[in-house]
Amino acid sequence: MHPFFYLRALYLNMRFTTLFLLLFCQYLVAQANFTHLQAKVSPNAINKSISGDLRYTLEIAKKIDTVFIDAVNMKFTKVRLNNKEAKFECKNNKLAFYNGLIKGKNYISFSYTATPKQTLYFNCSGLDLQIWTQGQGKNTSHWLPSFDDLNEKLIFDISVVYKNGYQVLSNGVLVDKVISNDTTTFSYKMKKPMSSYLVMLAIGEFYKQEAITKKGTKLEYYIPFKDKNKLETTYRYTPQIFNFLEKINTCFVV
Repeated sequence: MHPFFYLRALYLNMRFTTLFLLLFCQYLVAQANFTHLQAKVSPNAINKSISGDLRYTLEIAKKIDTVFIDAVNMKFTKVRLNNKEAKFECKNNKLAFYNGLIKGKNYISFSYTATPKQTLYFNCSGLDLQIWTQGQGKNTSHWLPSFDDLNEKLIFDISVVYKNGYQVLSNGVLVDKVISNDTTTFSYKMKKPMSSYLVMLAIGEFYKQEAITKKGTKLEYYIPFKDKNKLETTYRYTPQIFNFLEKINTCFVV
């Protein structure tokens, strides 16, 4: 075969394969759709780990036999599917469920622990301690069992437990703050779905200022206390940016 025809055949085959995979993925998305995550997580700065209790809501349009959750180097306990003890498998950095799925709403719950080598970072100590995440497209699954596929969007409601005296930030609106003897639980809720890579945590001692956009959106600025004098230069153009975005009717996910 002439090299030209060989390359053209290879190109057409690659196009067909890509189209097939896209259609297959869309088919899977149509059959099973994770819609909501309720999570309660506890970072540990001493051993640089994180643990938590999660509950996923899954809508299935047509009965299937397998679903996956991305989870890199994690350990799981108390795994349940639809309030029953579930059979599961941890393989290739995925948590897989093969049995017990039903048409309609499904609920998957479990406890997990992880010591991430990336994405969740512990910096400094004492009053200078900062804990923060950086999902970078598909890395949130290193600290939170989630989805590396950017097209998989769901609502994340996250509660974070950490020792008293620190500010904890996450996605959505802070709806509750419960202080106990040694820890404080910050509970954040969202209204609209988003991709997993956008899930974030930031923990530390921060200086805070507030502002309001022309349309009444509340803005909160956080910066470490030691950098308090840099707040104005850091956030100088933030109100103008938000005013512009609101003016062109950009839709924000909260």
